[in-house]
Formats: sequence, C-alpha cells, structure tokens
Amino acid sequence: MYEARLSAAMRAIEPLNVDALLVLGLVNIRYLSGFTGSDGALVLSDYNRSLLCDSRYVLQAVSESSLC
Repeated sequence: MYEARLSAAMRAIEPLNVDALLVLGLVNIRYLSGFTGSDGALVLSDYNRSLLCDSRYVLQAVSESSLC
C-alpha cells in the first residue's frame, strides 16, 4: 500500500525537475509511510526514501514503517 503511494508521489513531482521531496506534514508522512509519531520528516528522492525522527520515536518508527 505505502509503496504505491510513494511511487505516485515521486511521479507527481517528476515534472518539477527537483532532486528530492521533503515532507514535514504529519498527515502526509502517515499517508506515505505509516508512521504515526508526532514529529518527523520524510525525504524522498530517486535514490533514497528515508523517514527521519528523533530518538524518542526510533522503536515506533521501525515497527510502523519500512523507511527507517
């Protein structure tokens, strides 16, 4: 489910000719990755898809998302 959403997001920004997409909105992070924490960031590029969070959320992020 999340892989399809991530792929769609990458296709949507392709015409913009940007190197990466930084997602900071928590609703959007949850939609794209499944992470339900109250703080984090999602970085999407052709070569990397990473969920970033501080140490309070490491265990939660690992259990909820494959992007850690």
